[in-house]
Amino acid sequence: MFKAKVGSLLLVSAALSLLVFAPGRVSARATVTETNEMLPFDFDVFVPCADENAHLTGKLHFMVHTTETSSGHFQLHFTSEPVGAVGEGEVTGTTYHMSGKFSEVRNDVPAGFEDTFVSNQHVIGQGQGVNINAHTTTHFTLNANGVVTAQVENIRFDCE
Repeated sequence: MFKAKVGSLLLVSAALSLLVFAPGRVSARATVTETNEMLPFDFDVFVPCADENAHLTGKLHFMVHTTETSSGHFQLHFTSEPVGAVGEGEVTGTTYHMSGKFSEVRNDVPAGFEDTFVSNQHVIGQGQGVNINAHTTTHFTLNANGVVTAQVENIRFDCE
């Protein structure tokens, strides 16, 4: 369930980056755009190391840098990280803090694009053995026909 919730957070972050910052019309010269925003979040995660759900609230800090050139190339650098993310375990009352970083680099060219997502998330509880580290790396390349030509996924969850 933790995997699904973190995955949901990653998908929301990725969808925001793709929908809000997707390449539009090509300009006559390179265009650079930078965005820096804080958005609230409120969700539950399953902490398998403690066998309980934790309700977390806080903010997500989103930073986006895009560059679009007259030749049709588009590059996006997107990062998000939780700020002040804290919550309580539903069974034990343990206080949990979430930290980490999600990043995406996307390169669009007229013949397709490649995209790399990297996420390192940590849910830290009080005491030993109730912490989880989640690492996800996903890379894919899409050609001009919409066919995925390369895909790599690496997902790891560790309890400490």
